[in-house]
Amino acid sequence: MLAHIRNLLSRLGYALLFFALARLVFFLFNAGTYARFGFFKVIGTFFYGLLFDVSAIAYVNLLFFLLCIIPVYQRAHGLYQMVLRVIFVVTNGVALLLNLIDVEYIKFSGKRSGLELLQTDNEIGNLLGQYISDYWYLLLIFFALVTAMWRFYPKGYAVTPQKYTVKQYVQQGGLFLLSAACWVLAARGGFYLKPIRPFDAGRFVQAELIPLTLNTPFQFISTVGNKPVPVPAYFDSNQSEKIYPVYRKYPSQAFQKKNVVILILESFGKEYVGYCNGDSRFTPFLDSLSGYSTVFTNAYASGKKSIEALPAILSALPSLLETPFINSPYQSNALTGIGKLLKQEGYTTAFYHGAKNGTMGFDGFVGVSSFGIYYGLNEYPGDVSKDKTGPWGIDDGPYLRYVNTQLTNTTEPFCAAVFTLSSHHPYAIPEAYRFLPRGTLDIHQSIAYTDASLREFFAQASRLPWYKHTVFFITADHSAQNAQPFYQTMAGKFAVPALLFDPSAPIQKKVAATFSHCDIEPTLLQYLGYNHSFPAFGVSALSDSVPHFAVQYENGLYQYISENMVLHFDGSKINAVYNMQTDSLLRNNLISQWPANEKLQAEQQLKAYIQNYYQRLNANTLLKK
Repeated sequence: MLAHIRNLLSRLGYALLFFALARLVFFLFNAGTYARFGFFKVIGTFFYGLLFDVSAIAYVNLLFFLLCIIPVYQRAHGLYQMVLRVIFVVTNGVALLLNLIDVEYIKFSGKRSGLELLQTDNEIGNLLGQYISDYWYLLLIFFALVTAMWRFYPKGYAVTPQKYTVKQYVQQGGLFLLSAACWVLAARGGFYLKPIRPFDAGRFVQAELIPLTLNTPFQFISTVGNKPVPVPAYFDSNQSEKIYPVYRKYPSQAFQKKNVVILILESFGKEYVGYCNGDSRFTPFLDSLSGYSTVFTNAYASGKKSIEALPAILSALPSLLETPFINSPYQSNALTGIGKLLKQEGYTTAFYHGAKNGTMGFDGFVGVSSFGIYYGLNEYPGDVSKDKTGPWGIDDGPYLRYVNTQLTNTTEPFCAAVFTLSSHHPYAIPEAYRFLPRGTLDIHQSIAYTDASLREFFAQASRLPWYKHTVFFITADHSAQNAQPFYQTMAGKFAVPALLFDPSAPIQKKVAATFSHCDIEPTLLQYLGYNHSFPAFGVSALSDSVPHFAVQYENGLYQYISENMVLHFDGSKINAVYNMQTDSLLRNNLISQWPANEKLQAEQQLKAYIQNYYQRLNANTLLKK
């Protein structure tokens, strides 16, 4: 039995080697993001990552483990050992593949992928050929490592097959139980009260280094069977509502029934916008429009995925769950949102998305939130073969022209949300626009194309009868590839453009208060003069009487951004406080130096925000005061 145990340990150690190699590949392909932290911090992620690797290996190799320790003498036979070898390579090969997928996908998602990667209908399958074409080198690395995994699989110590005596069965049974206990310990990550979870990595490394410390199989396992999140009891419910009331009502003299068009630009991070960064190569139109708009200069997305943006933008519901709301246990909760509220005021509402119906569950969310009619690829009346360059759907140019036609034929007042597509990987744009500047990132030319499409959209709309009494709000769902150091930080990677343009009152105004996706609905409703109470996990940026902040949740950490403060909270305590004005790259943790009164105020606001969020999700009371 001891020889079998030694064989098992040598082979599990072999699996640990391949997890380490996967992390090394992950680092090398993302060195620009992580190398800035210095040698010792990067090495620290490899060391602390062992804890998460051991846990993942325990789960991934459960069948292999059981077959190795089960007390039967047939384990020593050659055929049995060959079956073990096949099981080892297949299960660990799958784990290796998941790790390698995130080598590139991390640049878009900002975190290790969980089960949500498989919860996007057939989109991954439909784009498999494109991903293989773009990232073929990862496939070569995968096959090379799997070949090595098979070729150098430890042969182990020789064991002669022979039947066991009763005494040997008792000994084998005792070792089986001891080995099983060790497996439980490894899977749990040690002697902690609870099994380790992804956010536990924040106990060891800086927030930005969490993806490098974790591994993708561990993230997958952690998101299996997601259940309702326990409600933290930071305050009693009355106190939390006093600190952060969820219902809003803004004073108004008259409700202006202006049309509303919300343009959500795919992956259109703030870094690409010249008005915000001084480089107008890719966004000359948006830069020009900003000169006649109210621009929210410190705006942040709710998450790093399109599926996380929609609830925040349209229903002022942040993304504070491990699984996006649309795929969460709460997805059928009763919701409100700007579309539903304006429908009650006589508005016609619609959501436009040129991708295949069902993409990201958008159509389901539009239905759950009662936003209005969903228009997807199935409803597009044009020549799809002509107007669809990339795999996702209709190119931005023809699709925005179609939206203009639709709006002209829509009964006013109307509220429409439009989600663009072309600046999504693989960034396919029509041949006629490939003269646009390419820049240094793959996404740059597609950003320029979307900007050119916006120019055409507004030029056409300006000649239509509904244009002058329409309010436009433009933002992005999230950022994507980033080159500038600030936009690679925990705060900067959530930065997005946000502007409100009213053709009947074209003024240039900059609002410096922190702004989030969840503030879009309250801001628009106050701008229109909406005079009823409504629920929102955000506030109007046009009101100075309330605190302005943005909250994100990633890798088990809550991030709170307000003015110059960036605060990281693990659910129990504050781990870090940064001053963005003096330390834009968030390198110096000032937790012991920040004024106690400011830190306490921010902590209380964040705790009340979190408690109200989970409490209302669990009780399904988003629509009740």
